[in-house]
Amino acid sequence: MTRRETIFLRVFSKVDKPSLSSQRFWDNMSSIKEDKIQLVWMKLVNSVLNRENIDLSCASFDGTNFYTFIGSFNMRCSLAKRGKNKQGRKDLRQINYALFCTRKDHFPLYFDVFEGNRHDSKEFGIIIEKFFRAFKHKKTNSGSMTIVFDKGNNSDDNLNKFLEGSGFHFVGSVKPDEHKDLSLISNNDERFTPFSNPRLEQVKAFRVSKKIYGKDMTVVVTFNNNLYTSQVKSINNEINKCIDKLSKLSIKLADRSAGKITKGKNPTIESVKKQVSSILSGQYMKKLIGTDVTGYNNIPVLTYSLKGEAYAKLADTYLGKNIIITDNHDWTTEDIILAYRSQYIIEDAFKQMKDRKTGTWWPMFHWTDQKIKVHGLYCSLSLLIRALIMKRANESGISISMNNMHDKLAGIREVLNVFPNGKKKASTQSVVTKMDNVQKQLFDLFKMKNYMPS
Repeated sequence: MTRRETIFLRVFSKVDKPSLSSQRFWDNMSSIKEDKIQLVWMKLVNSVLNRENIDLSCASFDGTNFYTFIGSFNMRCSLAKRGKNKQGRKDLRQINYALFCTRKDHFPLYFDVFEGNRHDSKEFGIIIEKFFRAFKHKKTNSGSMTIVFDKGNNSDDNLNKFLEGSGFHFVGSVKPDEHKDLSLISNNDERFTPFSNPRLEQVKAFRVSKKIYGKDMTVVVTFNNNLYTSQVKSINNEINKCIDKLSKLSIKLADRSAGKITKGKNPTIESVKKQVSSILSGQYMKKLIGTDVTGYNNIPVLTYSLKGEAYAKLADTYLGKNIIITDNHDWTTEDIILAYRSQYIIEDAFKQMKDRKTGTWWPMFHWTDQKIKVHGLYCSLSLLIRALIMKRANESGISISMNNMHDKLAGIREVLNVFPNGKKKASTQSVVTKMDNVQKQLFDLFKMKNYMPS
């Protein structure tokens, strides 16, 4: 790398090539101790909050995991554990990551890096107390902050942390199977009412009060037609897969009974039942597909059929439903639903982090707990910077996604024109490549001209 290849070296004139080596980066990571990471983060966050008008009235919480290639016998790392990996790599050790993000500006407020085998609800109980301590004195537009989280974080202890004088409120959800009195209400019930808000065009809902985890809750039962269509499609696909597997198993048993298959040990009724149970392990499949395993000529016989009534009942009750709970009893039904839907903010942040082209997490060439946690720190810092960049762009009327902005900014290049001047030292002129309208707006917005040579 030379001074001409990046404006970084021009802006920071005392920086040289050796100081940018991977070894120096590694050394500097070691200077941040584990017990200081959150202190460093909160100083950065508080610095931004003091300057920016960040709406803290509503924040979302969720967790994800990142698989690693840390060896199974590497004992220098206690964070990387095997668990239920969200990208299907259960064969690899993984790192869990939790994040709080504001609803409006997608501003990351707090994060944690923890063991890959720790359950979400257990981590939530730990991190929420840290979050309360860090933000209990922060002022919000509504007077108190509401945390939005998904049903995987539910527990009596976790909800009590909100309800016992914390000063924070919550919006969450519960599993339909745990509240059948609400789940079994027909999707065509007259209590469901639609909304005029265009963001809730395919949604209808009703609200009730109910004791959940021993506390009075406002409960909103929603039916989303788009969700319903998606779930019906998924269930039909799963049914077709199960029927196909059952059909092949049934034919195989029939061929053995007819003497067409003679090799191998004859299956037992019990072994076939286990195979059938494995085939129908998907959600709702045992309720929707009836099976019967009997014996004939000492060979099991399998019959199966789709339960039409069970399918119709499922489609009219469970499918398309969400059961949202909150202690914000004075909120409108519409506000409660929109708040719960803001969970997509966290999902979008995780999607950004996992993007192989513009993401922040991969590659992670670290295998000790301290460096993995520091890696989590600067990856979270990248999210913070991105949020500020997007905030500036939105406030300036530039509607653009993060990936498109990345491409637009990367396309702005500096060109150095060299003009020979006889025997004297050649004179130079620095110019910018041709920009489209969006690039010009971004160039002016971020005052990129200040980084051009004078």
